[in-house]
Amino acid sequence: MKEKRTENFENLITKLEKTVDELEEKDISLENSIKKFEEGIILGKICLEKLKEAEDRVRILVDENKDKFVFEKFEEK
Repeated sequence: MKEKRTENFENLITKLEKTVDELEEKDISLENSIKKFEEGIILGKICLEKLKEAEDRVRILVDENKDKFVFEKFEEK
């Protein structure tokens, strides 16, 4: 599953959605269900890792440039 770690987030989400769709099929065997479920769990973990990496990168960029930003309170409508 190492090749999936180098894929971009959008491709991984597409694969995860496809896996979920396949799991929702009524005529899938138990063996295939378990295989697809395992694949979905792995894809989900990789997606979470990529989101965490992105969050960390944004946090670093904001921290490095916080003196240059003007923060405004977000107004809800």
